[in-house]
Formats: sequence, C-alpha cells, structure tokens
Amino acid sequence: MGLFDKLFGSGDPLAALRRASAQGRWSEALILAEGLGEKNLDPATVEEVRSLAAAAGDRLAEINLTEAEAFLRAGDSLRAKDHLDLARSQARSETLLARCAELKAELSAGPARPISPPRQEPAECGSGCQSHCSPAAAAAPPEEAGEGLDQETRFDLMVANYPTNLADRYFEIGPQLRQAILLAHDGEKKEALAAFAEVPAEAQDDIFFYERGTLAAHSGRGEEAIADLTRAYRVNPANPLAAETLVNVLLAAGRFEDGRQQLAVLAKAGYSPAFCEARLAFLAQQAGDAEAALKHGQAALAAGNREGENVLLTANLLEQQGRLTEAEGALALLAGGGCGGAVAWPLAEFWLRHDLHYDKALEAFK
Repeated sequence: MGLFDKLFGSGDPLAALRRASAQGRWSEALILAEGLGEKNLDPATVEEVRSLAAAAGDRLAEINLTEAEAFLRAGDSLRAKDHLDLARSQARSETLLARCAELKAELSAGPARPISPPRQEPAECGSGCQSHCSPAAAAAPPEEAGEGLDQETRFDLMVANYPTNLADRYFEIGPQLRQAILLAHDGEKKEALAAFAEVPAEAQDDIFFYERGTLAAHSGRGEEAIADLTRAYRVNPANPLAAETLVNVLLAAGRFEDGRQQLAVLAKAGYSPAFCEARLAFLAQQAGDAEAALKHGQAALAAGNREGENVLLTANLLEQQGRLTEAEGALALLAGGGCGGAVAWPLAEFWLRHDLHYDKALEAFK
C-alpha cells in the first residue's frame, strides 16, 4: 500500500500538517494543528506545530481582511464585520492584528467609506499559490474556544476550498449525511461507517458515495473505495472530487490500466488538463518513460497544476537533464515561494545542491 499511502497520506497527522502547509491548504493545516494539540509532543515538535498553525492562521486572516475591506468599500458593513471577526480570531502576527484594529476603527466610525489604497485580491497572486488564495476563508478557532472547533465551524473549514457549486451543495445536505462526513473527516472511521449506513436511500447521491468511498480509501479498503467512487462518478460526472479521487484510488491500487482508461474518459469529456496531464506524468514515471513523464508534467504545469508531487516530479526530471533554470522555475511554483515571501524547502535544497543563493537557502531552513 505504499503508493496508496503516498496519494492519500500515511495517517501521520504531523506529516499531513506539514504537507497541507507546504501546499498552501491553510484551512486544512489549521484543523490538523488544532487536532494535534501539544500533549505527548517533544518541545521541538510543539514549536513546529505552533509555527505552522500561526502561518496558516495569518494566511486565512489575510484573506478575510481582504474580503472585509472589499465589503466595506461596497458599503456592506455587516458582511465586512463578519469577515473582520474571522480575521481577528485567526491573525497571529502583530502586523495583521494592527490591520484588524485599524479596520475595526474604520467600521466603528460610521457609514462605510472607501479604503485607500485598495489592497490587491489574493487570487491575483502569480507566485503559484493559485486557488489556495481565492476562496473566502472559513473560521478558525477563537482564543476562548478552548476545547476546539464546533461542528459548524469544522464543516465550514472542510468545504472552504471546494469548488463553489459543490460547496453550495454540501451546505444543503441532510443532518445524517453531514454527521457521517464530519465523523469521517475527524478520523472516527468505525463511527462514520455506521453513520453512513443510517443515511436514507433517497439522500445517497454522488456526495454520499464520494465521501463513503474516500473513507474506504483512507481505511485501506481499496475495492470498496473504487466501487463507491465509480458510482459517485456515474451519478454525477461533473463532481470533480469524485472524478479525481476515482483516478487516484485506481492508481494507488496499482490498477494503472484502469486508471489510464478513466483518464481517457475524463479527457474526452473535456476534464481539466491540469489533473489529467499530471496523472499521465505519474503513469509514465511508473512505466520508466522519463521523456513522456516530463512531457506530461510540463503540460500539467502549463495548464495550471501546482500540486507538490507534479512540480517535484517535473523539476527532478529537468534537473536530471541539466536544465537547471527550468527546474528552478518549476520549484519556485511551490506554495511558500510567493505571497508571504517565504521559500519552499525543495527550492532551498535545490539552491544548496547547486551553490545558489546560499544565504536565502539557509534562511528558508530556519
């Protein structure tokens, strides 16, 4: 199950937290950090978890501050306050807390008036963070929450980065399915499976089969996962989570030809080249065809794919060919290479291997 673990995580929450942070999935990183807590962790790990949680909180706060300022400029003080409250609960840095205080004073002053200069929307960032910057961030736990996040907040965080149309559907699902999904995402696998069994037949749509199939995948029950995910895709081929996860599970199970055929179906239907090309790169790598793997990896990058595994695969193949400038450019696309000015670790390692930007590389490892 090594490949399966690679695609779906090893079950190590600290590793999952590091991966979510490295890929700019700030909402997920915040949930994982909250779930880890600090008990039974050594001091160095506690410091790392705190640092990653602070970084995730600040990124979410930046997004919500931008939203609050935009609503204030539009004269919608109520929604501006909602986003400001979220930002105040998320912000960790003194700079962001000061921005929150300034905006709070702006709101308290009376009718909304333009803020000058308007801040650039995060979605316009060209650093490779892509969609991770664009959705309005969901709530993080306020300081006084104490024992963690309530169910509604956890659910909001879970769907915060889903495609808009799909996220809207999640907010309309029934309470039984919602509870089953929350249990599954909390890692309560046995309880979640029992909860899915209680969902009435009329509510068993593509979301149901996708979530139950994903639970089976995380539980190591590959064939059950494939059956549920295949049904989810057939019920609604437009569900991108079902389409992508079905391919991933097929590849993780070693069913490479089935995965290739499913990719062909998706490509024929006009599905995202960013996803299809990246998975074709993976398949080519597994077959030992470095030339095809590089071709597909570069096509995925050109289509907007910034997944860590695709970036690393493509950069590694470029580096092997001595195309160092292109390899460096690919690694610069990793989350951490823009927005806040931080450098992603793989890029720092590349610099050290090739005696480039020594000071910046060392600063990244600090």
